[in-house]
Amino acid sequence: MKPPALIERDRCLLVVVDVQEKLLPAVLDPAGLILQLSILLEASQKMEVPVLFTEHCSGSIGPTVAKLRDQAPDARLLEKTHFQATAEPEAIISLKQFNRPQVVLAGTEAHVCVLQTAIGLLGAGFEVFLVRNAISSRTPEDLNAAISRLKDMGATIVTTEMVLFEWLERADIDEFKTILQLVR
Repeated sequence: MKPPALIERDRCLLVVVDVQEKLLPAVLDPAGLILQLSILLEASQKMEVPVLFTEHCSGSIGPTVAKLRDQAPDARLLEKTHFQATAEPEAIISLKQFNRPQVVLAGTEAHVCVLQTAIGLLGAGFEVFLVRNAISSRTPEDLNAAISRLKDMGATIVTTEMVLFEWLERADIDEFKTILQLVR
């Protein structure tokens, strides 16, 4: 068992997998997913946590949902055809350029692209924090199986609020009130 770790904002990258226009309506609770992702993205911008979006076959599935892209205008984009983002030739090099060993992972679909990307990240030595309430699939069975499998493989299962308060670390800093407003 790996030693426990907190998510540290200066060692962390937020990766949002394939939250694309044509896929979003097919997953469980798309509005709830967008809400949680929006909270994560707004907090990442306020706390200077870099963001990477992936898009799977964007010519067919469409781009990342505009609301999310607008929240992180400086985010990098990784276009992909592999389900596992880390299988793209430039992916690992690009991820390592951030120089951040922790990845907070969210997006769709949990049992396909999120799962395979997490496996690739773990294999490349990243510490993966899977945001349970910011991932989705088309069926509860697929969603739950992906979470269970990734937990068994060494990913840490977290929630949006866990991420935010671990990024904050303390209540006596300027960002605390701003971030608190996001979860109320």
